[in-house]
Amino acid sequence: AFRRAWPLFRILGAGPSARLAPTPPRPLESPLSRASSPDSWGVFGLHYSWANALAIAYADRFRSSFLVISLAAALAVLFSVIGSAVEHETRGAIAALVAIAAAIGVWVRGTRGRWHERWIDYRLMAELLRDMAALWPIGAGPPAARLPAHAGPGDPGTTWVAWHVRRVQRAAGLPNARLDPSSLHDVRENLRREWIGGQLRYHAANSAFHRRLDRRLAIFGFGSFVFTLGALAWFIATDRDDIRLFEAGLPALAAWCATIRGHAELERVARRSGAMAEGLRHLQEELLATPVSGGPAASRELVTTAEGTADTLISEVLDWRVMLGSRRLELPG
Repeated sequence: AFRRAWPLFRILGAGPSARLAPTPPRPLESPLSRASSPDSWGVFGLHYSWANALAIAYADRFRSSFLVISLAAALAVLFSVIGSAVEHETRGAIAALVAIAAAIGVWVRGTRGRWHERWIDYRLMAELLRDMAALWPIGAGPPAARLPAHAGPGDPGTTWVAWHVRRVQRAAGLPNARLDPSSLHDVRENLRREWIGGQLRYHAANSAFHRRLDRRLAIFGFGSFVFTLGALAWFIATDRDDIRLFEAGLPALAAWCATIRGHAELERVARRSGAMAEGLRHLQEELLATPVSGGPAASRELVTTAEGTADTLISEVLDWRVMLGSRRLELPG
């Protein structure tokens, strides 16, 4: 049940709009205007839906487990302070022990289940299949997903993910279609509206969501420290022991917010998605300017432009993989 912690936290942290929190767009679903055009969704849709659903599920599990572990650490401190404040140290110690045991249990389950690795792998597979579905109607395919040697271990081009994607591509074969000017126009518009447009809408919404969540966590953390100063001043003036709860509890909650902001890379993800959305607008304009009449030269130019776009999208996914690949599930300390 704790895997629902992250979806609930999104709603509490970013407001009701988080119910529609962005998820990566699906492949080309809008049918092309010509009935004879190849149906890429019918070929790749099942494979993409499977990978995308698993990526979302494991992402929620991983993020929820991190929330639970970091919150349990903060609550352990809070329970110890409450026990001391109300002169029930034993009960406070027991509650803190339960919180720490819960954190360890979630960490063991998440580590043994490889939630982080599976999230990264399935998201990479889904995005590769999405680009493949977009390029398949014009007989093209996405470039190989490879990282430079300094970017980290685990070259995705040699993993089971790449093996599976290549097998899907091989099973699909070549599309049975004639790329005349009318078909090229339909394909170009579908690429522009559904493929690039879908990614553009996702990154714009993703940037706004992460920026809003990061700002609210920062405000909450700052407010916690401000209230702590007030509690300290009140303690000096009144010498009341029950104020110790605020002295320790509020800084613990502020530290929890800072941990979430750092581990989830909220600000960095917001900047990356914002920059990516702006770049995709330029790619849409470039694709729109690509001619669709002129014989084989036109189809080759469309293929070159589309493959360049796919290279940009895959590079962004690989950079995301490097950025979050090191953010594994760990116990505080």
